[in-house]
Amino acid sequence: AVLDLPYLMRQENLYLQTLHQKPILGGMLVRGTGFGSSEVRALQARNHLVQQLMAIGDQNWMVHEQILPEDHVEFRALGYRYILVHKYGIIRPRQKNNQTQWESQWDRAERKLLDIFQRPPDSEDDRFALWGLDGRISCTTAD
Repeated sequence: AVLDLPYLMRQENLYLQTLHQKPILGGMLVRGTGFGSSEVRALQARNHLVQQLMAIGDQNWMVHEQILPEDHVEFRALGYRYILVHKYGIIRPRQKNNQTQWESQWDRAERKLLDIFQRPPDSEDDRFALWGLDGRISCTTAD
C-alpha cells in the first residue's frame, strides 16, 4: 500500500492509485484526517510513524513523537511499503500586497522526512519524492 502526502489532498490521490495500483491509506476521499475512517484515526493516534508522516502532510512542524521500531513494524504489517510525497501539495498561503501567494514548504518537509528515514528518497523528481519502507527501491517516473 501507499501513503500519499499530503494525505487525501484532492482527487489526484485516487487517480494516482490507479497508476501505481496499490491501496491508499483509508481508501476514501475526504479533506483532512479528522473526517477519515475510524481505523485511520486510531492508527494515527497510536502509531508515532504515522503521526509524524501525517503531521508533515498537514504542515504541523511541532509534532516530535519518538518513532519506535514497533511503529515501523505495525505500518509494514498493514501492507504499507511506500511513502509518496507530492511536493507541490506542501504549500502554505502568504499574503503579499493584498494578494494570496502560495509558497512551498518542501524544504521543511524534506528535512523532517530525512530525519525519519535517515536517507534521501529512493526516487525523486520536481513533483514527487518516493521512499520505500523495505529499503531502497529503483524506479523511474514518466511524464
